[in-house]
Amino acid sequence: MKRIEHVAIIAHEMGRIFEFLSIATLLPFLVLVIFREWDLFLPMASAPLVFFILGNLLSRIHRVDHPPTFSISLIVVALSWFAIALVGGLPFVFGLDMSYTDSIFEAMSGWTGTGFTMITSLDSTPKTLLFWRSFTQWIGGIGIVAFGISLRRKTTLSLFQLYRAEGRTESLMPNVVSTGRRMWLIYLSLTFIFTCLVMLSGLDCGIPSTLSWLLLQPGGFPSMMPV
Repeated sequence: MKRIEHVAIIAHEMGRIFEFLSIATLLPFLVLVIFREWDLFLPMASAPLVFFILGNLLSRIHRVDHPPTFSISLIVVALSWFAIALVGGLPFVFGLDMSYTDSIFEAMSGWTGTGFTMITSLDSTPKTLLFWRSFTQWIGGIGIVAFGISLRRKTTLSLFQLYRAEGRTESLMPNVVSTGRRMWLIYLSLTFIFTCLVMLSGLDCGIPSTLSWLLLQPGGFPSMMPV
């Protein structure tokens, strides 16, 4: 019975993280509209759609309201990162006809900020997909779990353990939700400042935010996007 309760906790927390990501991953559609790459609508819709379906299903699983062990939190974080890479690779599969193995590698490289790539030519790669890979690197830089926690309304012991399980010890505010929000406020402020500086520099990089993301989260993904 205890194992079933642990599985329920893991599934529920993963579902909440996926729900938040289903909203965040809609951002590349702005680039799709700007550059009118309409043929990428379905490939780009695959990631937020799968995140939404998984999040909606998993978050409905009833869990016992008691503090999980730290090992359970580690499992939630590990499985979440792995699942996010599986889903994050879908736009590359449908948009670039990459193999699923290469697509998972590309997505995991982005989410974890590793920076290795399987894309051989940036010039022939659609700008929406270049933005997508830069976006995964940017949001992965602060942490997927930290992102989800910052959107919660209140702090619980389970959230604190999830925060620790992602390898974080920062405590900028009295509780972990406030700390997550403060981290995101700093992150967004720096992103805005760096983007403005890139625009003022006159660099021809297509979308200035992608270069500022590279500066903030030096994962190594090339950000030059020829217009």
